[in-house]
Amino acid sequence: MSKKDKKLISKYWITVIVFAVLTVVLNLMAFSKSFCDWYAVTVYRGINAVVGTLTGWCRIAIGEIIMYVGAALLVLLVILGIVRLILFKKKAFGLFYKKYAKSCLAIILAFLFVYTTNWLIPIRGNVLRVSDNTRTIYTNDEVQAVRDIVVLRLNEIAAQIDRDESGNVIVDYTQEEIFEIMRARSDEFPKLKGHYSPAKKALCSAVLDMMGIGGYNYIYTMEPTYNKYMSELYNPVAISHELCHHKGYYLENEATFISAVTLAESDDLYCQYCGYLEIYRYINPVCKKNYIMSRLNDPKLKEDFAPLIEYFSLDPDRDYSNTFMAGLLYEFMFPSLDETVIQDTIYAQEKSEEAYRQDVNEKVEEIISEPVTKIADKGWEVQGEILKENIYDGMVLMVLQYYYNE
Repeated sequence: MSKKDKKLISKYWITVIVFAVLTVVLNLMAFSKSFCDWYAVTVYRGINAVVGTLTGWCRIAIGEIIMYVGAALLVLLVILGIVRLILFKKKAFGLFYKKYAKSCLAIILAFLFVYTTNWLIPIRGNVLRVSDNTRTIYTNDEVQAVRDIVVLRLNEIAAQIDRDESGNVIVDYTQEEIFEIMRARSDEFPKLKGHYSPAKKALCSAVLDMMGIGGYNYIYTMEPTYNKYMSELYNPVAISHELCHHKGYYLENEATFISAVTLAESDDLYCQYCGYLEIYRYINPVCKKNYIMSRLNDPKLKEDFAPLIEYFSLDPDRDYSNTFMAGLLYEFMFPSLDETVIQDTIYAQEKSEEAYRQDVNEKVEEIISEPVTKIADKGWEVQGEILKENIYDGMVLMVLQYYYNE
């Protein structure tokens, strides 16, 4: 081995060790939540602006291409490793494989370092406080009151929003408007200040749709992406949600809460509609579950349910379960969405499904949908175990703390 080769090897291992040590040190520092909070609004904001500006010019998500290339390199590493075992005595191939493996190691370490600076540190800060109210327990009536406000507001917007000649909601928003809506709330949510990268349509939108994923952030290129097959009444929320992650609010309850509330309280009627629909999507099931559970052992349940038998033309001789009776009572007793709101959501969903069907080959979907769905289910399960109360549903508590601030 020449002196030149020895120097190259020495520089390689020094670089590897330096990046490995830096990654470990930064992860140890990230045990301090105050450090993570400071980092998110200083260092991370700078990285976000620089990298996001460099990648934002391209309409295609560069990070997605890198992901595919990285996956191919790892698969090739395994295949070449098997070949190396078979051709053990071939020194030339062994030397090639060694160099290739070292290159992969360097790439992996670089990714770990970038993920540390761009994700692991920001996500380990303190959870967002939406108000001075830190209460975590609310009565059924309190939850129901917020839900009813949301329902009434949705019904009001449905009557005011612009519609076409067929009576369908006119899609009316731009990403730049969403940027401004979010930036305007940066006094309350400091990480929302500064640069915003455009959210790009994911090339793998069909796969994301099968997995029930609305969007994804490429941490190493600071690129938010979204599933292009989503309902137009959910699309602004999904874009805002991914932008929240992009700005450093990486916990799902934080991003879900901020995206819904900032849109709902904006000056744009279309964004308001989308934001309130998102709040309703989370709070209504909680209200319904709470009500049903409170009535399951109520001796007056059948008596209260009796008038609904004739009203809904039900079979008077049938023995209905307590769950069914309580559920129907819930739908009857509390303010409900106007038929216009329901039809708006159905129409928007049908349009998104039609676009999906036009683009996605049925045979391909049949082959990949089952394994993709299984992977997604496992992924959601793991995410839930890691995030715990900071999962998507955790936004309901934030909404309650926000509305009951005083």
